[in-house]
Amino acid sequence: MKRNNKMLLMLVIAMCLLVMIIFWRTVKTDSITRDNLDQLIYSYQNTYVGDNSSVGGILYLLPLSDNVASFSLQTKSEPYAITVQYKGIDHVNESKVAQSTAYNATTIFALVTNVDEVIFETDEGLEIARYRRAEIQNRYNEDLSSYITDRAVWTKEIMTPLFEQ
Repeated sequence: MKRNNKMLLMLVIAMCLLVMIIFWRTVKTDSITRDNLDQLIYSYQNTYVGDNSSVGGILYLLPLSDNVASFSLQTKSEPYAITVQYKGIDHVNESKVAQSTAYNATTIFALVTNVDEVIFETDEGLEIARYRRAEIQNRYNEDLSSYITDRAVWTKEIMTPLFEQ
């Protein structure tokens, strides 16, 4: 009986250690992601609409990134545009989609210096929302690219108002 108790105790200790290791690695990974998100976004400042990999990198850091099916760039002539197609968007709350697309467009305009229009569609090609740089820029006192250089200002001036609508 004593031997069984020792084995059980060792098994419980091993399980606790395993759970602690898994928890530590998860927390560490999540905190690295959160801590570096601003830095990652800032690394895309002054991107051009023709830079396919940078535009894709931006899209995969933004809300609804799990729903991005594809995106295309219109760079042949002005107005330059980015079209983002979302999959499974019909299962997402309409209010969240509206807030997220407004925030995503604002962030894209802040980072991609020469994009004039951002269009969001379903993967069937139905338009969800369309934003023009001038329309978004008119909502703010400063050039959008200046807001993204300071996290506190970005949060206060861009994120909070968009997500409180």
